[in-house]
Amino acid sequence: PKKILGIYTFSKRCPLDDNEGRSRKNMGYFTVSHFNVVHYECHMSAVRLARIRDEWESAALQNSNTKCNGLMPIWGPAVSESSFATCLARHNSNIQEFTGVREPSFSFVVHDIRMLLLRFVTERSFSEESGGGGRQSNIHFMPFIVQIALYVITTTRRQAHEATQLAAFLAADRNKWVSLCHGAETTAYYLVLALVLQTPKAWKECRLDMLRRQILQAHARKDSSSPIQCLASSEPHEYQVYKPMLCLFAMVDRCQTLLKANVDFSDDDDFPQAFLTWMRHNDMAVLESCDKVLSFLWQDLKDCESLEEFFDAAGLLHDVDNPTEFLASLLKSSSKQPH
Repeated sequence: PKKILGIYTFSKRCPLDDNEGRSRKNMGYFTVSHFNVVHYECHMSAVRLARIRDEWESAALQNSNTKCNGLMPIWGPAVSESSFATCLARHNSNIQEFTGVREPSFSFVVHDIRMLLLRFVTERSFSEESGGGGRQSNIHFMPFIVQIALYVITTTRRQAHEATQLAAFLAADRNKWVSLCHGAETTAYYLVLALVLQTPKAWKECRLDMLRRQILQAHARKDSSSPIQCLASSEPHEYQVYKPMLCLFAMVDRCQTLLKANVDFSDDDDFPQAFLTWMRHNDMAVLESCDKVLSFLWQDLKDCESLEEFFDAAGLLHDVDNPTEFLASLLKSSSKQPH
Protein backbone atom coordinates (compact mmCIF):
# COMPACT_ATOMS: atom_id res chain seq x y z
CA PRO A 1 0.00 0.00 0.00
CA LYS A 2 2.96 2.39 0.45
CA LYS A 3 4.00 1.94 -3.19
CA ILE A 4 2.51 4.61 -5.41
CA LEU A 5 0.08 3.74 -8.19
CA GLY A 6 -0.54 5.72 -11.34
CA ILE A 7 -3.24 5.89 -14.03
CA TYR A 8 -2.13 5.89 -17.67
CA THR A 9 -3.44 9.05 -19.36
CA PHE A 10 -3.44 10.70 -22.77
CA SER A 11 -3.25 14.51 -22.96
CA LYS A 12 -3.43 16.67 -26.07
CA ARG A 13 -3.31 20.40 -26.79
CA CYS A 14 -6.65 21.99 -27.70
CA PRO A 15 -8.58 25.27 -27.40
CA LEU A 16 -9.95 25.71 -23.88
CA ASP A 17 -13.34 26.38 -25.46
CA ASP A 18 -14.16 25.82 -29.13
CA ASN A 19 -17.00 28.34 -28.83
CA GLU A 20 -15.05 31.08 -27.10
CA GLY A 21 -16.12 34.35 -28.71
CA ARG A 22 -12.73 35.46 -30.05
CA SER A 23 -10.73 34.72 -33.19
CA ARG A 24 -7.61 33.64 -31.32
CA LYS A 25 -8.70 31.03 -28.79
CA ASN A 26 -7.07 30.47 -25.40
CA MET A 27 -5.21 27.15 -25.57
CA GLY A 28 -5.05 24.37 -22.98
CA TYR A 29 -5.25 20.59 -23.06
CA PHE A 30 -7.67 17.74 -22.46
CA THR A 31 -6.94 14.41 -20.78
CA VAL A 32 -8.66 11.04 -21.23
CA SER A 33 -7.86 7.59 -19.87
CA HIS A 34 -8.51 3.87 -20.29
CA PHE A 35 -8.18 3.75 -16.48
CA ASN A 36 -5.42 1.18 -16.40
CA VAL A 37 -3.68 1.44 -13.03
CA VAL A 38 -0.06 0.37 -12.54
CA HIS A 39 2.65 0.65 -9.88
CA TYR A 40 5.18 3.33 -10.83
CA GLU A 41 7.95 0.79 -10.19
CA CYS A 42 6.37 -1.65 -12.68
CA HIS A 43 6.08 1.09 -15.29
CA MET A 44 9.73 2.10 -14.88
CA SER A 45 11.03 -1.48 -14.95
CA ALA A 46 9.01 -2.22 -18.11
CA VAL A 47 10.50 0.91 -19.73
CA ARG A 48 14.02 -0.20 -18.77
CA LEU A 49 13.44 -3.69 -20.21
CA ALA A 50 12.08 -2.27 -23.47
CA ARG A 51 15.13 -0.11 -24.21
CA ILE A 52 14.52 -0.21 -27.95
CA ARG A 53 11.09 1.38 -27.53
CA ASP A 54 9.94 4.87 -26.58
CA GLU A 55 8.65 5.05 -22.97
CA TRP A 56 5.06 5.54 -24.08
CA GLU A 57 5.16 2.89 -26.81
CA SER A 58 6.21 0.50 -24.07
CA ALA A 59 3.50 1.82 -21.73
CA ALA A 60 0.79 1.30 -24.38
CA LEU A 61 1.37 -2.45 -24.04
CA GLN A 62 0.36 -2.21 -20.36
CA ASN A 63 -2.49 0.15 -21.26
CA SER A 64 -4.67 -2.21 -23.34
CA ASN A 65 -2.83 -1.01 -26.47
CA THR A 66 -4.22 2.46 -25.86
CA LYS A 67 -2.04 5.47 -26.70
CA CYS A 68 -0.78 7.28 -23.59
CA ASN A 69 1.72 9.98 -22.69
CA GLY A 70 1.28 10.35 -18.94
CA LEU A 71 1.09 8.44 -15.67
CA MET A 72 -1.06 10.39 -13.20
CA PRO A 73 -0.31 9.51 -9.56
CA ILE A 74 -2.94 8.35 -7.07
CA TRP A 75 -2.38 9.62 -3.53
CA GLY A 76 -3.33 6.49 -1.60
CA PRO A 77 -3.86 6.63 2.19
CA ALA A 78 -0.46 5.02 2.94
CA VAL A 79 1.53 6.89 0.27
CA SER A 80 3.80 9.68 1.51
CA GLU A 81 3.14 13.21 0.29
CA SER A 82 6.74 13.51 -0.94
CA SER A 83 6.35 10.41 -3.18
CA PHE A 84 3.06 11.73 -4.54
CA ALA A 85 4.48 15.23 -5.14
CA THR A 86 7.51 13.81 -6.99
CA CYS A 87 5.31 11.71 -9.28
CA LEU A 88 2.90 14.61 -9.85
CA ALA A 89 5.80 16.87 -10.88
CA ARG A 90 6.89 14.23 -13.40
CA HIS A 91 3.33 13.93 -14.70
CA ASN A 92 3.10 17.72 -15.09
CA SER A 93 6.41 17.69 -17.01
CA ASN A 94 4.90 15.14 -19.42
CA ILE A 95 1.84 17.36 -19.91
CA GLN A 96 4.13 20.31 -20.67
CA GLU A 97 6.15 18.25 -23.13
CA PHE A 98 3.20 16.83 -25.04
CA THR A 99 0.80 19.82 -25.00
CA GLY A 100 3.12 22.85 -25.06
CA VAL A 101 1.33 24.35 -22.04
CA ARG A 102 3.86 26.30 -20.04
CA GLU A 103 2.63 25.09 -16.67
CA PRO A 104 -0.37 22.83 -15.88
CA SER A 105 -1.71 25.27 -13.26
CA PHE A 106 -4.84 24.86 -11.14
CA SER A 107 -7.08 26.60 -13.70
CA PHE A 108 -5.89 24.21 -16.42
CA VAL A 109 -6.81 21.27 -14.18
CA VAL A 110 -10.31 22.73 -13.68
CA HIS A 111 -10.67 23.16 -17.46
CA ASP A 112 -9.46 19.57 -17.94
CA ILE A 113 -12.24 18.27 -15.67
CA ARG A 114 -14.78 20.52 -17.45
CA MET A 115 -13.77 19.21 -20.88
CA LEU A 116 -13.92 15.62 -19.63
CA LEU A 117 -17.47 16.11 -18.30
CA LEU A 118 -18.46 17.83 -21.56
CA ARG A 119 -17.54 14.65 -23.45
CA PHE A 120 -20.17 12.78 -21.45
CA VAL A 121 -22.98 15.26 -22.07
CA THR A 122 -22.19 15.85 -25.76
CA GLU A 123 -21.63 12.10 -26.32
CA ARG A 124 -18.26 12.77 -27.88
CA SER A 125 -15.87 9.82 -28.14
CA PHE A 126 -13.27 9.37 -25.40
CA SER A 127 -11.09 7.20 -27.62
CA GLU A 128 -10.93 9.04 -30.97
CA GLU A 129 -7.41 10.33 -30.22
CA SER A 130 -6.04 7.55 -28.00
CA GLY A 131 -7.71 4.46 -29.46
CA GLY A 132 -9.17 3.16 -26.19
CA GLY A 133 -11.20 3.97 -23.09
CA GLY A 134 -14.89 4.82 -22.91
CA ARG A 135 -17.52 6.25 -20.57
CA GLN A 136 -16.91 3.85 -17.68
CA SER A 137 -13.11 4.25 -17.78
CA ASN A 138 -13.37 8.02 -17.78
CA ILE A 139 -16.06 8.38 -15.11
CA HIS A 140 -13.69 6.39 -12.87
CA PHE A 141 -10.80 8.62 -13.94
CA MET A 142 -12.69 11.87 -13.23
CA PRO A 143 -12.49 11.88 -9.39
CA PHE A 144 -8.74 11.36 -9.51
CA ILE A 145 -8.32 14.59 -11.51
CA VAL A 146 -10.54 16.23 -8.87
CA GLN A 147 -8.08 14.92 -6.27
CA ILE A 148 -5.23 16.57 -8.18
CA ALA A 149 -7.15 19.86 -8.19
CA LEU A 150 -7.79 19.54 -4.44
CA TYR A 151 -4.14 18.79 -3.75
CA VAL A 152 -2.93 21.75 -5.82
CA ILE A 153 -5.35 24.20 -4.25
CA THR A 154 -4.59 23.13 -0.69
CA THR A 155 -0.80 23.17 -1.10
CA THR A 156 -0.22 26.28 -3.23
CA ARG A 157 -2.20 28.78 -1.11
CA ARG A 158 -4.54 29.48 -4.02
CA GLN A 159 -7.66 28.54 -2.11
CA ALA A 160 -8.55 32.06 -0.95
CA HIS A 161 -7.91 33.46 -4.45
CA GLU A 162 -10.09 30.83 -6.14
CA ALA A 163 -12.84 31.23 -3.53
CA THR A 164 -12.82 34.99 -4.23
CA GLN A 165 -13.07 34.33 -7.99
CA LEU A 166 -16.02 31.99 -7.48
CA ALA A 167 -17.75 34.45 -5.13
CA ALA A 168 -17.29 37.28 -7.67
CA PHE A 169 -18.78 35.13 -10.44
CA LEU A 170 -21.78 34.21 -8.28
CA ALA A 171 -22.28 37.84 -7.21
CA ALA A 172 -22.28 39.24 -10.79
CA ASP A 173 -25.25 41.48 -11.55
CA ARG A 174 -27.95 39.71 -13.54
CA ASN A 175 -27.66 42.37 -16.24
CA LYS A 176 -24.11 41.11 -16.84
CA TRP A 177 -24.91 37.38 -17.07
CA VAL A 178 -25.35 37.30 -20.85
CA SER A 179 -22.15 39.29 -21.47
CA LEU A 180 -20.18 36.61 -19.57
CA CYS A 181 -21.36 33.73 -21.77
CA HIS A 182 -18.61 33.77 -24.43
CA GLY A 183 -15.32 33.66 -22.52
CA ALA A 184 -13.23 30.56 -21.81
CA GLU A 185 -14.22 30.66 -18.14
CA THR A 186 -18.00 30.56 -18.26
CA THR A 187 -20.55 28.90 -15.97
CA ALA A 188 -19.30 25.41 -16.87
CA TYR A 189 -15.85 26.31 -15.52
CA TYR A 190 -17.31 27.66 -12.30
CA LEU A 191 -19.51 24.57 -11.90
CA VAL A 192 -16.32 22.50 -11.67
CA LEU A 193 -14.66 25.07 -9.39
CA ALA A 194 -17.70 24.80 -7.11
CA LEU A 195 -17.33 21.00 -7.09
CA VAL A 196 -13.74 21.40 -5.87
CA LEU A 197 -14.29 24.24 -3.36
CA GLN A 198 -17.82 24.39 -2.03
CA THR A 199 -19.46 22.83 0.98
CA PRO A 200 -22.80 21.07 0.30
CA LYS A 201 -24.60 24.00 2.01
CA ALA A 202 -22.86 26.62 -0.17
CA TRP A 203 -23.73 24.63 -3.30
CA LYS A 204 -27.37 24.37 -2.29
CA GLU A 205 -27.56 28.15 -1.94
CA CYS A 206 -26.21 28.90 -5.44
CA ARG A 207 -27.32 25.89 -7.52
CA LEU A 208 -30.45 27.45 -9.06
CA ASP A 209 -28.51 30.50 -10.22
CA MET A 210 -25.85 28.16 -11.65
CA LEU A 211 -28.68 26.37 -13.50
CA ARG A 212 -30.02 29.67 -14.84
CA ARG A 213 -26.59 30.67 -16.08
CA GLN A 214 -25.99 27.30 -17.75
CA ILE A 215 -29.26 27.77 -19.64
CA LEU A 216 -28.30 31.33 -20.60
CA GLN A 217 -24.90 30.18 -21.83
CA ALA A 218 -26.50 27.64 -24.16
CA HIS A 219 -29.04 30.19 -25.40
CA ALA A 220 -26.56 33.06 -25.92
CA ARG A 221 -24.07 30.87 -27.79
CA LYS A 222 -26.83 29.60 -30.06
CA ASP A 223 -27.81 33.21 -30.81
CA SER A 224 -24.30 34.55 -31.42
CA SER A 225 -20.74 33.31 -31.87
CA SER A 226 -19.32 36.55 -30.44
CA PRO A 227 -20.02 38.32 -27.11
CA ILE A 228 -23.41 40.04 -26.70
CA GLN A 229 -24.81 42.23 -23.93
CA CYS A 230 -28.33 40.82 -23.92
CA LEU A 231 -30.45 38.29 -25.79
CA ALA A 232 -31.98 39.43 -29.05
CA SER A 233 -35.24 37.67 -28.23
CA SER A 234 -36.93 36.03 -25.25
CA GLU A 235 -38.29 33.27 -27.52
CA PRO A 236 -37.08 29.88 -26.21
CA HIS A 237 -35.00 27.58 -28.43
CA GLU A 238 -35.83 23.91 -28.77
CA TYR A 239 -34.86 21.67 -25.83
CA GLN A 240 -31.87 20.11 -27.65
CA VAL A 241 -30.09 23.49 -27.63
CA TYR A 242 -30.09 23.48 -23.82
CA LYS A 243 -29.69 19.75 -23.22
CA PRO A 244 -25.85 19.44 -22.95
CA MET A 245 -25.56 22.36 -20.52
CA LEU A 246 -28.51 21.08 -18.48
CA CYS A 247 -26.96 17.61 -18.30
CA LEU A 248 -23.59 19.06 -17.27
CA PHE A 249 -25.30 20.95 -14.45
CA ALA A 250 -27.14 17.78 -13.37
CA MET A 251 -23.93 15.70 -13.40
CA VAL A 252 -22.14 18.20 -11.16
CA ASP A 253 -25.21 18.52 -8.92
CA ARG A 254 -25.28 14.74 -8.46
CA CYS A 255 -21.51 14.65 -7.82
CA GLN A 256 -21.97 17.35 -5.17
CA THR A 257 -24.56 15.16 -3.43
CA LEU A 258 -22.92 11.75 -3.73
CA LEU A 259 -19.24 12.59 -3.30
CA LYS A 260 -19.63 15.00 -0.38
CA ALA A 261 -22.34 13.33 1.73
CA ASN A 262 -19.91 11.81 4.26
CA VAL A 263 -17.16 14.44 4.38
CA ASP A 264 -16.54 15.65 7.97
CA PHE A 265 -15.28 19.21 8.32
CA SER A 266 -15.29 21.81 11.07
CA ASP A 267 -14.96 25.03 9.08
CA ASP A 268 -15.91 26.03 5.51
CA ASP A 269 -12.30 27.00 4.78
CA ASP A 270 -11.18 23.50 5.77
CA PHE A 271 -13.58 21.79 3.38
CA PRO A 272 -11.25 21.19 0.37
CA GLN A 273 -8.66 19.55 2.65
CA ALA A 274 -11.35 17.43 4.34
CA PHE A 275 -12.79 16.45 0.94
CA LEU A 276 -9.34 15.41 -0.30
CA THR A 277 -8.68 13.36 2.84
CA TRP A 278 -12.04 11.61 2.58
CA MET A 279 -11.48 10.76 -1.12
CA ARG A 280 -7.99 9.39 -0.41
CA HIS A 281 -9.38 6.98 2.20
CA ASN A 282 -12.59 5.96 0.41
CA ASP A 283 -11.65 5.15 -3.18
CA MET A 284 -14.22 2.32 -3.55
CA ALA A 285 -17.05 4.55 -2.31
CA VAL A 286 -15.87 7.27 -4.72
CA LEU A 287 -15.91 4.88 -7.71
CA GLU A 288 -19.35 3.53 -6.74
CA SER A 289 -20.67 7.10 -6.54
CA CYS A 290 -19.23 7.86 -9.98
CA ASP A 291 -20.93 4.75 -11.40
CA LYS A 292 -24.22 6.13 -10.02
CA VAL A 293 -23.56 9.49 -11.70
CA LEU A 294 -22.96 7.75 -15.05
CA SER A 295 -26.09 5.63 -14.64
CA PHE A 296 -28.08 8.77 -13.76
CA LEU A 297 -26.84 10.49 -16.92
CA TRP A 298 -27.33 7.53 -19.21
CA GLN A 299 -30.57 6.07 -17.86
CA ASP A 300 -32.42 9.10 -16.48
CA LEU A 301 -31.26 12.17 -18.41
CA LYS A 302 -30.11 11.03 -21.85
CA ASP A 303 -33.59 10.28 -23.26
CA CYS A 304 -35.32 13.38 -21.90
CA GLU A 305 -36.92 15.30 -24.76
CA SER A 306 -38.35 18.33 -22.97
CA LEU A 307 -37.52 20.76 -20.20
CA GLU A 308 -40.29 19.27 -18.03
CA GLU A 309 -38.91 15.73 -18.45
CA PHE A 310 -35.41 16.92 -17.58
CA PHE A 311 -36.47 18.80 -14.43
CA ASP A 312 -38.41 15.71 -13.31
CA ALA A 313 -35.54 13.27 -14.01
CA ALA A 314 -32.95 15.60 -12.42
CA GLY A 315 -35.00 15.94 -9.22
CA LEU A 316 -35.48 19.68 -9.65
CA LEU A 317 -39.27 19.88 -9.50
CA HIS A 318 -39.26 20.44 -5.72
CA ASP A 319 -37.21 23.61 -6.42
CA VAL A 320 -38.92 24.69 -9.66
CA ASP A 321 -42.55 23.66 -10.01
CA ASN A 322 -43.00 25.14 -13.50
CA PRO A 323 -39.90 24.69 -15.72
CA THR A 324 -41.48 26.42 -18.74
CA GLU A 325 -42.22 29.51 -16.68
CA PHE A 326 -38.72 29.31 -15.12
CA LEU A 327 -37.17 29.44 -18.62
CA ALA A 328 -39.54 32.13 -19.91
CA SER A 329 -38.86 34.40 -16.93
CA LEU A 330 -35.08 33.94 -17.31
CA LEU A 331 -35.09 34.72 -21.04
CA LYS A 332 -37.41 37.70 -20.62
CA SER A 333 -35.20 39.29 -17.95
CA SER A 334 -32.08 38.66 -20.05
CA SER A 335 -33.39 40.07 -23.31
CA LYS A 336 -34.02 43.56 -22.01
CA GLN A 337 -31.42 46.20 -22.81
CA PRO A 338 -29.08 46.67 -19.84
CA HIS A 339 -29.44 50.01 -18.08
